Amino acid sequence: MTGDLRVARGNEDQAAAWNGEEGERWVALSELIESGAQRLRAQLFETAGISAPDRVLDIGCGSGRTSLLAARAAREGSVLGVDLSGPMLALARKRAEREGVTNVTFAQGDAQVHDFEPSSFDIAISQFGSMFFADQVAGFSNIARALRPQGRLVLVSWRRPMENELMREISRTLAQKPLEGGPPPEAISPFRHADPDHTRPVLEQAGFVEVAFTAMDEPMILGEDVDAAFDYATQMFGWQSNDLDQAGRVKAYADLRASLDEHRTADGLAYGTATWLITATRA
Repeated sequence: MTGDLRVARGNEDQAAAWNGEEGERWVALSELIESGAQRLRAQLFETAGISAPDRVLDIGCGSGRTSLLAARAAREGSVLGVDLSGPMLALARKRAEREGVTNVTFAQGDAQVHDFEPSSFDIAISQFGSMFFADQVAGFSNIARALRPQGRLVLVSWRRPMENELMREISRTLAQKPLEGGPPPEAISPFRHADPDHTRPVLEQAGFVEVAFTAMDEPMILGEDVDAAFDYATQMFGWQSNDLDQAGRVKAYADLRASLDEHRTADGLAYGTATWLITATRA
C-alpha cells in the first residue's frame, strides 16, 4: 500500500510494484543483491569522494546499504535516503539502528516530485535508482534544485542489454531465445541511461553541466554456489520463462544451471556486466 505517498504521473505502476511483491522480493534477496554488486558500489564511492562534512542525497536508496556507507563517510554531515518502497525502507531503518548509524534518515518518496529543501545537499548519488522517473527532465531538475550550486551528481546505471553478459545469458537460458536489442531510451526501464546521446541532454536540460560517462565492466556475483545462484536467478528473472510450456521451462532451468556451473570463479558464480558511471555538476 502506498497510502498518502505522493507519486508523479506515470510513476504509479512503479510505486505499486515496489510497495508490493517486487519490494518484498528485493528485501528477501537484499544481501545477495548487495554483495553481488559490491565492485560497482566501490567504484561509485571512489568517484563520489564523500567527505566528512558532506550532506548526501541517496536516490532510490532501496534497503539502505549505499546510504549507510555514505553516512560513515560523511561522519560530520548527514545522509537522506529516498525510495518509493516502504518494505525496503523498513529494512534500511532496521539496519541503521542495528549498526548504530545515527546521521542517516530515510524518507518514502518519489524523487521526481519529493519536496526537498532547496540547495540542501552537497552530493547526490544513486546505484541503479535513477532510471525510472516517468519524466527524466522533471526528476533530475528536482534533484538539481536540492543540490547546492556546484553540487555533484554520481550515478551508476546500466549500459545496453546486449553489452551485459548477465542479461544475454539470462535471456538465452530462461527465455530460451537470443537477446535482441533493448527498449528505447524514452521507455521506463532499467536501461533508460544506456545511450549517452540521450541522457546527456536530459541532464543538461535539468540544470547540470560537465556531464561525463565512464564505462565500467565489472562482474556480478549471483551466489557462492550453483544452488544459491540458481535460487537467486530464478527469483529475480524467472518471469522470463513465463511464456514457455512445461517442457520448455524444464529445459530453461537445466540450461540455467549449466550456465551457472560454467561461470564458477574463486569469488562465486560471476557474470560480466556493463554499466555507466555518470557524473555531473549542478550549474
